[in-house]
Amino acid sequence: MNYSYLPIVDVLAKPIFATIDAQHEINNHTINMIQNYTTDNKFINNTYFTDKTEISIPQLSLVQIPSLGIKKFNFDMSLENKPTLYNNENYNLDVKLTNYTSKWKTIDSKIEVSETSVPIGLTKLNSILADQIKIKSIE
Repeated sequence: MNYSYLPIVDVLAKPIFATIDAQHEINNHTINMIQNYTTDNKFINNTYFTDKTEISIPQLSLVQIPSLGIKKFNFDMSLENKPTLYNNENYNLDVKLTNYTSKWKTIDSKIEVSETSVPIGLTKLNSILADQIKIKSIE
């Protein structure tokens, strides 16, 4: 039988760190999206004309800016508790996963992502975008 040792800290902490990393990726996606609608730190505008009106609108104000957050993350795993091993330096806090490949198939993880409350910076950005919409009469 093939055994593999994993430190219990890694077994418990890795899913938490992965969740934090996932939230970081979501945040970066929002920041990158905002940056894609600017050039030289200025909003990219679209200008539209009617017979008597010119309207200048920042492109970013025409799209929904995502504000997603990880609402809930569940991670369930079955471990077989084996006696800890002693070495000369300290107690080994490793756990032994039985039949490594089949145990990993029993991992159950669920993630729930939802729209979160809008961060204050995004609220301010939306206000600035609204102020940037210009309507001019053409005579």
